[in-house]
Amino acid sequence: MMSYRFGRQEVDDPVVNQLPPIGGGWEAGAIAGYHFVHAGSIPWRWRVGVSATTAISGDATGGHVTPYTSFWMPLSRTVFVGVGAGVTWSTASFMAQRFSVTPADSAASGLPVYTAGAGMRQVYAWPAVIVRVSERWFAGAGAFYQRLTGDAADSPIVTERGNPNQWTVGAGLGYAWE
Repeated sequence: MMSYRFGRQEVDDPVVNQLPPIGGGWEAGAIAGYHFVHAGSIPWRWRVGVSATTAISGDATGGHVTPYTSFWMPLSRTVFVGVGAGVTWSTASFMAQRFSVTPADSAASGLPVYTAGAGMRQVYAWPAVIVRVSERWFAGAGAFYQRLTGDAADSPIVTERGNPNQWTVGAGLGYAWE
């Protein structure tokens, strides 16, 4: 797997904006898991797995291990609902880059000096719904809740200027080819 890790620059918060910018970069890794399909009268699906990634280019640094699970069930022939959850452990280099405040950063921003180390960075959960609009078209919507934990949650970037609770919502359309 490959993913792009966005950086931190020109943020809206004037204090955090005083911290050095972090550019984006690519991460690569692998996913392993198990996928069970119950083919009975109600064909539900359950997945469990783990992903592991490490920085390979740009300003991305460190690595992550994320065990996760998800469950999907049809409510009808056209409506499917899913839920999922996971946790992410991150290396010291990633945590230091994103959540530490060096003495120079402290002097520029006024935030207290803080050193973040490796550990559990987040827990997350999501619900989603997919609706079959026609034979090949689907519409979907979902929400992603993330709770920063450990050294990430204790960082003054989070405690003084942010929030350990993060929400992302989205919707989209999809087309299925044969």
